[in-house]
Amino acid sequence: MPSEHDYWNPEPPSWSRLPAPDPRVTKGLHWAMVAVSGAALLLVILNFALNLNVRSIQGEVNQRQQFINQSVQLGRVDEALIRALAQVALKENNEQLHDLLTQNGVTINPTAAPNVPASAAPGVSSSPPAAAGPVSPGGSPATASPNAPGPAGR
Repeated sequence: MPSEHDYWNPEPPSWSRLPAPDPRVTKGLHWAMVAVSGAALLLVILNFALNLNVRSIQGEVNQRQQFINQSVQLGRVDEALIRALAQVALKENNEQLHDLLTQNGVTINPTAAPNVPASAAPGVSSSPPAAAGPVSPGGSPATASPNAPGPAGR
């Protein structure tokens, strides 16, 4: 059993008995470690700055993507609105509504499938399904297509 004296004053470990390093080497290692730690600090600051830049660019990209998504949704609404206006213009034989659609590049054709010009509904296919189109008073699908002949008498 170790004595109380040995317990409180243990013998130093074997690695502590190594000879003292050369002061010139210690000084060189000191400055090398200072340089390495300075470079690490510089890299941390650079990383922080780049992360800020990436976040701002990512915010811009997210705003543009949101605009694109909303444009597609609004394009669908525009197409439905044009179809509804074309249906009303045919059903009620509304000259003012027909002229308004014509001024905006939409020609009403009661016999073909609806065709909305790209400028009227951006991001929407110009050939929607025929069943979704307005129906003329005669029961055939009414359409709104550019450069198509209008109803008889126009």
